Amino acid sequence: MQLNEKSRAVLGVTFLCVAFFIGGIYFGYTDRPYVDSVVGIENKENNATKTDFDPFWKTWHILNEKSIKASSTTDQEKVWGAIKGLTESYGDNYTEFFDPKETTAFDEALSGEFSGVGLEVGKKNDILTVIAPIKGSPAARAGIKSGDMILKIDGTTVAHLSVDEAVQKIRGQAGTVVTLSILSSDDLLLEDANDIKITRETIVVPSIETKIDGQFFIISMATFTGNTINQDIEKAMNAWKVSGKKNLIIDVRGNPGGYLDSAIHMASFLLPAGQTIVTEDYNGKDDSISHKSQGYQIIDNTTTKIAVLIDGGSASASEILAGALHDNNRAILVGEKSFGKGSVQEIVQITEDTLLKVTVAKWLTPQGLSIQDNGITPENIVTMPEGWKAGDPDPVMAKAKELLTN
Repeated sequence: MQLNEKSRAVLGVTFLCVAFFIGGIYFGYTDRPYVDSVVGIENKENNATKTDFDPFWKTWHILNEKSIKASSTTDQEKVWGAIKGLTESYGDNYTEFFDPKETTAFDEALSGEFSGVGLEVGKKNDILTVIAPIKGSPAARAGIKSGDMILKIDGTTVAHLSVDEAVQKIRGQAGTVVTLSILSSDDLLLEDANDIKITRETIVVPSIETKIDGQFFIISMATFTGNTINQDIEKAMNAWKVSGKKNLIIDVRGNPGGYLDSAIHMASFLLPAGQTIVTEDYNGKDDSISHKSQGYQIIDNTTTKIAVLIDGGSASASEILAGALHDNNRAILVGEKSFGKGSVQEIVQITEDTLLKVTVAKWLTPQGLSIQDNGITPENIVTMPEGWKAGDPDPVMAKAKELLTN
């Protein structure tokens, strides 16, 4: 049977369409660009993953089709949950994905004001641990101190929670009550844990306080975060210069840290230009970056002496400042071993209202000490007496004054 011209034309067009379709699939697959999901650019040097994603989608569809338990979450919330599981698989307590609600809370914390009890927490040996209570906060007034362990929040065990998930449970509307099951750093048995009820408040994170005490100029820093922290540092440094005092005491006890650039900014007032403040070690994934002093020095180094006070609540940027001044022989350290939070997190915008906080490097002091988990041990160890409270004699401050005048 012969085909007429119209039929042959139809078959010809159909054949061409099928050929182009198959060719498009083939060439589109073999020449597809590799997309770096973090920075969102084409990166053909990376190898494509050979992971089979079919089990994920198969599970997704089976759950949607067959589960008799209705899900209370939206499909988008399920995606956020899947990403959280992915980040948790890396086993790093500081690599976390923030869904829209958590992103808002994270931004509020960095701004220096939020509602909660005023605790900075981290994980040590996979246990949720208090880095430091914020000065004057409900947590501080309740007697919670650096090194205390949080076992439960409102009766819920926190062992399986990430740091930021625990933070979200502790925070809440001002005026509401949260119950924390606290195991003191001085206790050894789980049954010694105490349930402490704390009423949440709007927490305004203090930044810097300065005072003159005889021949000493004292700078007390509660944090390295806040929208005006660098300006506050400059004001404190200028106040020191105006005072004419030759003995400087920087108190970062209970300071959980904050912005890296603020630690660098402060160190630049105290170290000559070009001296190393801290090095970011990328473990071979990228070149290490050494941050140098900008040399803002406003006081003659040859006629001034500095002491930095640290304890178990000193973390992150506080440890960077202490390590930089100590390793460059610019300051003596007095107090107790610091917390040991020395990893670098990069904040990556995933969507318009979600973030990924990923650990990309470790901080090394100028002499190459890794701060992470090790902390910084002062050469002048002075412990605070049990039950010490504001207004009592401060043996750490007293020792620093003695050393500076000797």
